[in-house]
Amino acid sequence: MAAKKKPAPKKALTPVQKKRADTVKADKAAAVRREKFCIEYVFNGNNGTQAYLKVWPHVMNSTAATEAWKLLRKPEIIKRVNELQEENHEFLIASHKQILREVSDMALFDPVNMFCAETGRLLTLDEMDPATRKSVNEIEMVIGDDNGRPFQMAKVKYGKDKRGYTDMMMKYYNQYEAHQVAGAIQPITLLLHPEDVNV
Repeated sequence: MAAKKKPAPKKALTPVQKKRADTVKADKAAAVRREKFCIEYVFNGNNGTQAYLKVWPHVMNSTAATEAWKLLRKPEIIKRVNELQEENHEFLIASHKQILREVSDMALFDPVNMFCAETGRLLTLDEMDPATRKSVNEIEMVIGDDNGRPFQMAKVKYGKDKRGYTDMMMKYYNQYEAHQVAGAIQPITLLLHPEDVNV
């Protein structure tokens, strides 16, 4: 049986070939990073700084903001972002609405909804409506004995930064902008104080 021939050893790349190969490799890596940046930008609220930090996490925020600004002005980046937004339009709209609903639920949370209107009893989690349930951080049940009479007490932690969520809603509807028309009924007013609006 004839012995198998050993494969010929690979020829070493010349400096020019090695430089060309390194350039191709670097270009591919850069293309992958740019694609990831576009994806992060589209699916994380069009925040260029945060998208850049997701891809290049070891830079300062100021650097990320500057570099993201540069990237988002490149025609190929603009084109890819538009493509991703068109391809995922329905998903992005649904996600946007869901996030806005979550924020408004927290901003409009009323602790009265945690109790039974007739007896004043604290509702169990499955009895609470979904919006109220989201706002409960913790429920601690304490069972004890008061001179032979058993009692049960609930300690509730709620209100996940209500002020912060209200602030988000105000910013979303541009309620802090000085150019808002005086006397105009804004969406945030309808949400927070519907009883004060005459329609």
